[in-house]
Amino acid sequence: MSLRLLPVNFFDEASIAVTPSAVATLPLSNLQSNIRDRVWRSPNLEQQVITGNWDGNVRRVSAWGAWPGDSSSLIGSRWRLELFSDSGWTTGVFDSGTLDFFAFTCSAFGVAAYGLEPYGVEPTDHTARLAPMLVFFAAVAVGSFRITITNGGAVDTPYFEARRIWLADAVAAPYNARYGASPAWIPYSKHRRTIGGSLHRLRRDSRRALSFDTVFTSEADRAAWNDLMYVCDPANEIVICLFPTTAAPRKLRDFTVMGSLEVLNPIPFENVNIHRLKIAIVES
Repeated sequence: MSLRLLPVNFFDEASIAVTPSAVATLPLSNLQSNIRDRVWRSPNLEQQVITGNWDGNVRRVSAWGAWPGDSSSLIGSRWRLELFSDSGWTTGVFDSGTLDFFAFTCSAFGVAAYGLEPYGVEPTDHTARLAPMLVFFAAVAVGSFRITITNGGAVDTPYFEARRIWLADAVAAPYNARYGASPAWIPYSKHRRTIGGSLHRLRRDSRRALSFDTVFTSEADRAAWNDLMYVCDPANEIVICLFPTTAAPRKLRDFTVMGSLEVLNPIPFENVNIHRLKIAIVES
């Protein structure tokens, strides 16, 4: 499966509700905000059901996912997405089934030794708690959706908390990076030294950036990808997955970035080649 880009989050456009309720200061509407520290939180670990529709309109959906908050984890939770062709949750067109948010591969799952191995986290996977879940499938026309979240028995917080939920139609690239590719991460952290020599790290003025070139072999590919430039704006949030796969979920999440799209391509006036696009994703 080649690189996938999610240009528009249809979840942000939907009218949404949650049952039974959300924490008053961390409402469900926070899931429709691209501000990083706005999260939705449930009051407890009881089953949560998020429903939504587009007020009689339809969206084409081929990908969905969820991102945890910075201070919490969704490890141990289980998620199910149901999509319906009508606005009233009647005629089903897709059912993901119940999925573990994270594959429980820890050798001491359920027997964490004083926090050295949090539930579901492999001992060598130190950033697993920050990992999103992203799923691709054949596109369907959707009028409404239902997301059911349950406790798989290992959630290590007394609540569910999520930063973002995505429902989108993925755009596929004609090519992908080869195995062994090293994405060009560009850090934006600042630091300085005092006269005494101690190092002070300052708050980051921006997130990391993932930069790469992509090449097209046809005018149709070029047109499709250049049409995406309407989402090229720091105010817009997109998702890109360099190695989408169902066989190696770790590879999928390690190369999945949510952020804003930038275009770095100059327009050449000699030896013109408009079938190459240099883009960057600045992490949000």
